[in-house]
Amino acid sequence: MLAGAGLAVVALGAPLSAQAAPSTDRGAPSIAPTVCEESGAGCAVGVTGPVGGVVFYDAGSMQWWGRYLEAWPTTLPVNGPWGSAVGSIYSGDTAARRATQRQAMAIGMGRVNTDAMAAAGAALGVKIEYGGASERLLYSPWYLPSKDELDLLYNAWRSGRVKGQWKQVPVWTSTESEDTFAWYQLFQDGTQFTDANGIIFKARSNKASLTSQRHTGSAFIAQPMHMVLVRAFPPWTGTPPPPAMVAAVRTEGTCATTATGCAVGDLGPAGGIVVYDAGREEVWGRYLEVAPKACEQSGLPFAGRPSAIPAISAAERIAAKAIGTGAANTARLVREGKFLTAAFAAATGPCGRYKDWFLPSKDELNEACRVLSHSRKDRELTPAGGFDRGYYWTSSDYNGKTAWAQYFADCQQFDRMQNLTRNMSGARRPFLVRPMRAFGTGEVRD
Repeated sequence: MLAGAGLAVVALGAPLSAQAAPSTDRGAPSIAPTVCEESGAGCAVGVTGPVGGVVFYDAGSMQWWGRYLEAWPTTLPVNGPWGSAVGSIYSGDTAARRATQRQAMAIGMGRVNTDAMAAAGAALGVKIEYGGASERLLYSPWYLPSKDELDLLYNAWRSGRVKGQWKQVPVWTSTESEDTFAWYQLFQDGTQFTDANGIIFKARSNKASLTSQRHTGSAFIAQPMHMVLVRAFPPWTGTPPPPAMVAAVRTEGTCATTATGCAVGDLGPAGGIVVYDAGREEVWGRYLEVAPKACEQSGLPFAGRPSAIPAISAAERIAAKAIGTGAANTARLVREGKFLTAAFAAATGPCGRYKDWFLPSKDELNEACRVLSHSRKDRELTPAGGFDRGYYWTSSDYNGKTAWAQYFADCQQFDRMQNLTRNMSGARRPFLVRPMRAFGTGEVRD
């Protein structure tokens, strides 16, 4: 359906047809297009989408933004900066902007973010236009993916679930991290950066950067910035929910007593804070509850020495980043580890009467950071949960020698050597362990 449409990228100067775009030829007449290509229904991850992209995510049911995400199957060079190095694309006071920036990470927010970028005059607020009026009506525009949307694409690609001509280069997202920083992702290893808060020494902005930064300890060289465009379908039917940001724990209601009627920000059944609601019952449960500050442990390694934990495959490592995998990750680490580990501490440390605590996965801990870290002031602990601005271990292995840790100053996640007990530069803060647990509706344990 793209043939003859005259695709053009506004504000970047180069048409998609000049960016090694894949052929839109359907092939021999005897090869019928799939239902997904024809109608946008019955799609599956890995198939061609209605506008020639690659379907890389299925939410399982219709959401406010649509159900499926498809990505343009090639990486596109960027002929300009993300935006101005000065100021935010959002208005309002600091607290409101920070809440919006945290919400802007989420799945479904890419189009909203890109519209905000364009409205604020950010150079990379890209719009894709179709040559025919009918196609303008049929299809929503392509846009820059949010932080979490781009990570979904990377994970699907690197695990072999989708195929495309994406390059191992730095790729912009549409998510603003702080007023003068935006998120980007290295398609070399999946790390997502903002370069803020001392990660790049004395950096004041990255929005005007034309190349990625060289990070201490990384083998990846600085490279020109790129983008991958995505779109959601069917057309969205609602509006973004209000940011689920938590500055104070809610103690009223039935969540703490009966595990019913729970919402993000509620006091959980085990005395922690509910930081995630899947919206429906999953095989692992529905809610994630992060433990209270009293259950936090400090100065522990992920493992007693590098490679102390038996290796798993690259596909298994990618799968082990997801929401719902923390308990299984922890069980494996405790079972197979030969030395005291962060996982062992999370699973066996004293934390109330509940015994089902685990070390959260990369994506699980990120949910806690997303909803709790926005209201931190300077170097204080978060008002809800009491999280430090330093590094917290996850249960997700990076490459057998390093593991993913989360920087709670701004939610950046990095791989760190498994035997480290503290950060090796800057303030040299000890590595921390904060347990988490999952539960379903009505699941209360004695």
